[in-house]
Amino acid sequence: MNKTFYALCVSGFVFFNGVCEDRCKNISPIGKNFISEVRELQQSPEAAKLAGYPRLKWESEGKYNVVYSSKDYVSFKVFEWSYTGGAHGGSQTTVGTFKKGKCLKLADLYRSPREKKQLENLWKAAIARHFKVKTFEERLKEAGEVFKPFMTENFYFDGKGIHFIYDPYEIDCFAAGTIDIFVPWKMPR
Repeated sequence: MNKTFYALCVSGFVFFNGVCEDRCKNISPIGKNFISEVRELQQSPEAAKLAGYPRLKWESEGKYNVVYSSKDYVSFKVFEWSYTGGAHGGSQTTVGTFKKGKCLKLADLYRSPREKKQLENLWKAAIARHFKVKTFEERLKEAGEVFKPFMTENFYFDGKGIHFIYDPYEIDCFAAGTIDIFVPWKMPR
């Protein structure tokens, strides 16, 4: 395999893994599987032809962005899409916010059980707004067990509020795409 090509395949996956391993641990398997399959095909072209692989049918792309920065915070977004066979490709969006070099977790957003409950209530109201229902409980009934909403660790800050990001199938069907549940710093009246 061309060493330059290999370096390009792996480089994007490695950067965020090293920065925020707990959130980004799922990014690199796509690249590793692709490279593994390319190596197998190169080592045995005859077996590849027998398996129906005259050419690779994999596609993968990634975008890595800083989506917000301020004096205290830097927020990032990693979007990856790949097709490895089947009915359609799949995507994953990984986000996070750094404060003083630390990738924030939900527990960092509140100091007391009361503040935790306030954040949960704001998130529930945002879920209801997003799905155009009156209450969070109404959405729970609609979603059933399959698409039951949950407060995810996959969130980031910007100047207007907190964005909770959900990949397809996490809290809605594939056709809904990536879902951004937005909790503004100042609630609408």
